[in-house]
Amino acid sequence: ATFSAPFPTVVPEGVTAYYATKDNEDVTLNAISKRNAIPANTGVILVTKQNGDAVMLPAAGETAAAISTNLLGHSAGADKEMAGVSNAYLLTDGAQGIGFYRCSGGTLSRNKAYLQLESTQQSLRIRVAGTTGIESPEQDPEDSMQFHDLMGRRVKNPEKGIYIVNGKKIIK
Repeated sequence: ATFSAPFPTVVPEGVTAYYATKDNEDVTLNAISKRNAIPANTGVILVTKQNGDAVMLPAAGETAAAISTNLLGHSAGADKEMAGVSNAYLLTDGAQGIGFYRCSGGTLSRNKAYLQLESTQQSLRIRVAGTTGIESPEQDPEDSMQFHDLMGRRVKNPEKGIYIVNGKKIIK
């Protein structure tokens, strides 16, 4: 899920919060240290293996993480009209599964985040800094350009979304 708040927020136990940076054509998801809070007005991606909702609480003395560059915009504290936001991608369950899909307007609910990229690329590689826990998918030697979803299932006709190709994550 994506998240933002108008105040620093504690990352709950069992949840990892990521912010996004770009280096050349790669988008990297960087984890916020468990010792730090999510800064106010900062978009993040929350990842957990737990079922159910994560309870996000205001920081009470925790130091906010120092984040100098973040490609994740936010709607902290109020709904955000997306019609005027260029190059925005929303995390949603679309035609090809869960992934970042180009936003064509509408309203982003408060306390959410979106990926904002200034790129003409049809797809971008996303990598998670450190270990991802995703093993390399088996590859058919006859087809070196196989797309797999984040669960490792092969996708024969990929459309927009996040995929694994040759062991690397990309946004198409």
